[in-house]
Amino acid sequence: MNKSLGLKVAGIFTAVVGLGLTSLPSVEIAGLRLVDNAAWAQSPAASKLPGCKAPPEKRRLKALDQKFFKKVAEVDSLMSPEPDPKTGKAPESNYKAAWPKLKQLVDRCDDCNDYEWAQLYQRAAVVQYNMDNIPGAIDYFKKVLSKSPHIPDTLEAQLTYQIAQLLTSEERYQEALDHFSKWEALCPAVVPDDYFYYRAQNYYLLNKKDEALREVAKSIKLAKDKGDTPREGWYKLQMAIHIDKEDYKSAETVAEELAVKFTDTRILSQLASIYGMNGKEKEQMALLDALYTAGVFDKENQYKNLAYLFLGAEAPYLASKVMKKGVDSKVVNRDAKNLEVWAVSLTQAQELKKALPIMEEAAQKMDNGKIYATLAAIYLDSEKYEEAVSSARKALSKGGLRSQGEVQMYIGSAYLSMKKYDESIRALQEAVKDEKYKTHAQNLIKYVQNEKRREEGLRNANLGGVAQAATE
Repeated sequence: MNKSLGLKVAGIFTAVVGLGLTSLPSVEIAGLRLVDNAAWAQSPAASKLPGCKAPPEKRRLKALDQKFFKKVAEVDSLMSPEPDPKTGKAPESNYKAAWPKLKQLVDRCDDCNDYEWAQLYQRAAVVQYNMDNIPGAIDYFKKVLSKSPHIPDTLEAQLTYQIAQLLTSEERYQEALDHFSKWEALCPAVVPDDYFYYRAQNYYLLNKKDEALREVAKSIKLAKDKGDTPREGWYKLQMAIHIDKEDYKSAETVAEELAVKFTDTRILSQLASIYGMNGKEKEQMALLDALYTAGVFDKENQYKNLAYLFLGAEAPYLASKVMKKGVDSKVVNRDAKNLEVWAVSLTQAQELKKALPIMEEAAQKMDNGKIYATLAAIYLDSEKYEEAVSSARKALSKGGLRSQGEVQMYIGSAYLSMKKYDESIRALQEAVKDEKYKTHAQNLIKYVQNEKRREEGLRNANLGGVAQAATE
């Protein structure tokens, strides 16, 4: 675990010695925020928690005497070193050195009362956490709670909440929810803004999506009721759950609210995807085009999606520009499929000279002959008949075609244009074997045979005329 996330206890113990209460500072742990005592007093609870049946009775606690503080003084100095009088800077906490001394106290404090045990356990939890032993920290925090009601009710509530957060970070989701319920039963005076969001996270990770939606909605409502802006992560969780439930209409509503409140290109990209899920291609295309124009595309699927949308909108030139930029920037892989989309876009835009070399490259990279078949058709349209025949034969050689008859038709047509009638007929006779092209091929064979006879007749007539002229 990154030590920058560790609990910073400098000054914590000494600052509250007079109260006999050791508090924990605010800290981020695996995306979870542990809150200190001060944070809990900043805002009142919006409403009574469902788990709160009756507030706990007032507790009278024994004060910690000087004898106890002498026992833990060396441990505390290692956990929270005093600042240097000259520099004002405190040395770093030495949890590794503190642990054996603290462990000895934990094992042998025969004269400790319950409150003093709780103090030792709490220190042990902090040390274990900072030694990257989260399960150990949780166990010691639980031992603090085992001394209830001989600990302050505020400390019991705080540690119960923090244990729930740590359990979440350890992927012990049901246990975390159980501890959140225990926390509610303590009737805490305040509800942290992200409480219901944490509950939602755990439900979501337990695949209880309806419960997760209900809880995250509470977090959002609580913030709005206070006049605050709900956090971005809350909306994202809500949107993710709707998508998981395939409720794309609700996901769209959340995504639009996200886009308004948190202007971010990734959110806009997500919204564009959701528009696509809801069949709103025009809105999807407009949003993606705006992101493309802004130069913020950084994923292959963004370029490809916009290109497909432009093709569907009969704007192939724009599609070809998008694919070219994507491939040139190396965000879009220069593989067979992507090159084919680029080439097809150019072909539909009547940019055949540009399309042919790209399609040729795509065909060479493809394991089957499908692109060579497409290339043959393009060469045929470009009146490059020799190239059309060559590409068609490569297509047949590589195989994997949806129809061999179609490719034989290309060969037959190319040979016909080159007036190679016998080769044309042979190819078309192969096309007849394909039921889909049988009739068309048979008709074309008749036409080729007629052309062959007509040309032979003209040739014979010309030869006869030449012979007659020679004898006169």
